[in-house]
Amino acid sequence: MSQYNFSIAQRKLLMQSTQNQTIFNKLFNFRNHNNSEATSETLISSEVSEDFKQIQAVIEKDVKPYIKSHGGKITLLKVEDNRIHIHLDGACKNCPAIQLTMKGFVERLLKDKFPEIKEVILEKIK
Repeated sequence: MSQYNFSIAQRKLLMQSTQNQTIFNKLFNFRNHNNSEATSETLISSEVSEDFKQIQAVIEKDVKPYIKSHGGKITLLKVEDNRIHIHLDGACKNCPAIQLTMKGFVERLLKDKFPEIKEVILEKIK
């Protein structure tokens, strides 16, 4: 296999992997946000709340780059009763400073942007 063909094969594999991960993340976030089983039909026809979209946008823009710079991943699970439920993974999962990051950075930033938020809850996914 030539270097050119190998590069194309790698790109195809990466694209497929990225697409599968994107679909998985959408299904995972949908199921957790709506507390129900997701199907492709319900995923397409369902709408996420405006609050969820706004909070997700802030997490993507302001929180995710910081978490990612430390080798971590953050997922918005749901917004319910003025509480934000998130999951931290990657290097953050077993970090001894996880509560400091949560309360000192993530929760403070989200409460500053959304004063109606009562708390940010860190959830572990089994």
